[in-house]
Amino acid sequence: MKKNVKRLIYLALAITLASASIPVLAEEVQFNASMSKQSYTPGENLTLNYQINNPTNETKTYKCMLTYDPPTSKTPGCIMKAVTVGPGQNFTGSILSEAEFAVETGAEVKLIDENDNVIAVQNIPIIRVREAARIVCGDDSCDAGENYQNCPKDCHSGGKDDYCDGVTDAVCDPDCNRTQDPDCVCNHDGACETGIENFKNCPSDCPSGSKDGYCDGITDGRCDPDCAKGEDPDCNKTDVLSYLPYIGVGVLLIAVIVFLGYKKGEARKIEKEKEEFEKWKQERGGQ
Repeated sequence: MKKNVKRLIYLALAITLASASIPVLAEEVQFNASMSKQSYTPGENLTLNYQINNPTNETKTYKCMLTYDPPTSKTPGCIMKAVTVGPGQNFTGSILSEAEFAVETGAEVKLIDENDNVIAVQNIPIIRVREAARIVCGDDSCDAGENYQNCPKDCHSGGKDDYCDGVTDAVCDPDCNRTQDPDCVCNHDGACETGIENFKNCPSDCPSGSKDGYCDGITDGRCDPDCAKGEDPDCNKTDVLSYLPYIGVGVLLIAVIVFLGYKKGEARKIEKEKEEFEKWKQERGGQ
């Protein structure tokens, strides 16, 4: 029994010593740098975003980030001032600079601590620098960057040029909505939309003389309900169309009266014929 206890004690000591001899891997500081976009125009501001994550239990201080700009340069430049990141904290920032690259290039960013040690290295994506678009107005081609406002010679009104000109030219500008271009108001759906369409801007949907909030004043035999006194010649006349129902009822009544009179006349005629027949019979001796 005593031997077994001793063996267990020795085993526990061995395990303790073995675990103490295994190195514990400390968490490392995480560093990430990236560009806000991959394509820039010469002279346009570059935006470099970076983040430092300190998962350790110690406060970390970094004096700067170094980068070669461009990578073939012999002189590195410091692009970040001293930053202190507490235990378990994150630090996020952005750096602006001008793009002066002539060709496609990239950059290698190094995070340097206060003792000039390189803590992390981050390769940022390739920066593609593109030439600024040149606008040549007058070449009869509505190119990118041109529109009716800055180049009406190439971009005519009503064309698709990312600019709403709103010119009344019988063409609905695809860059405008219905309220921006008078030519876009009428949608030709056969329904007169109150407050939007009327006889003036959409005669196909709003015929003359209809109630559409617009007095057209056209002589069409109908008094426009939107016209004031004296604005529509048809309003000074008797609107025949409006009296058609009454005329129809009158004609029907007359027809009924005529029919009833005819039937009454026929009845009288038959009655008279009966009387003449009876008289004739009496003259013949009742035979």
